[in-house]
Amino acid sequence: MKTPTVNGSNWMSALDGAIPITALNIPGTHDSVTKYCTFSLFSQTQSLTVEEQLYAGVRYFDMRFRLKNKEFICAHSISDCKVSHGLFAKKLLAEDIVAICKNFLEKNPRETILFQLKEDNTSSGDVFFELFYEKHIQKDNSSWFLENRTPSLDEARGKIILLRAVGISDEKFNDHNSGINFCGYPYVGTTQTTDFRTGNVSYIKDANTAYTHLFVQDSYKQTPAQKIIAMNAFIEEKPDRNNYNINMANCIGGIPCPIFTSHKINVFLKEYDFKEKGYFGIVGLDFATAGLCRKIYMCNDMTQTPEIPTECSEKSKDSLTEIIFNMLRHFFKP
Repeated sequence: MKTPTVNGSNWMSALDGAIPITALNIPGTHDSVTKYCTFSLFSQTQSLTVEEQLYAGVRYFDMRFRLKNKEFICAHSISDCKVSHGLFAKKLLAEDIVAICKNFLEKNPRETILFQLKEDNTSSGDVFFELFYEKHIQKDNSSWFLENRTPSLDEARGKIILLRAVGISDEKFNDHNSGINFCGYPYVGTTQTTDFRTGNVSYIKDANTAYTHLFVQDSYKQTPAQKIIAMNAFIEEKPDRNNYNINMANCIGGIPCPIFTSHKINVFLKEYDFKEKGYFGIVGLDFATAGLCRKIYMCNDMTQTPEIPTECSEKSKDSLTEIIFNMLRHFFKP
């Protein structure tokens, strides 16, 4: 019988399950749920839906929500995210996203999803996580990895790993039920290209009460040229596999329009020799493509027989705005 090929739906199933998740090279996305959103010229950062991203190989998601009337609305700054194009399209909610993630893992049980939970453009305090837990975790907490420690891939297979970048009530939550503590995630709006680790450390307990660091390159105020230098510098530092290393590709310097700023960066990444670098951690992309994701996840050691690939059920279409943007990007190709 022919061995199944490795693709975006099954690549983690080809990895040794004893490896900690921090030691994996993982394709990720920045502001992951913005395929359809208001003020798309300034707020859209992805051309694939979450389901399409999962089948392209994305496993780290930057999930941002606005809490309003006890609903968790997918958001990016002032923009609301929608389930489709159109002025009157339904708002995209956390329940939609969680359902997509669970459905993917049911079909692909040897995969895992890193779900980074953030509050966007509102400030609800501890209420945010308490309500999120009540609505989206409590009734099916077996679908989530909720301990504040670094799991092996085997421990996380078939589960959503919660990376919690919001506060909690110490009276109700602890290191066993509130996810990996990402509250130290830095928002560094600098134009520096090498000083990306200043203040970028959070402490995460593992099973032996040791500490793991969170290192992030997220200097989003850079121009594309500066961002390329910063991303390369982060990788050249040879990150420690025991740490969470997140190298974000988004920027708003120059033309503050992600569909344009991402183009030069993605052209660079398309030619970048990731394989030569060995380990580099999570790469958070704007306008992720299946090709870029494959370049990243194929840098892991594929030592196991992969699961049979599954296919995405959703096939979204570009809006007229996106078609025009893509034509313009072609003409301004660097």
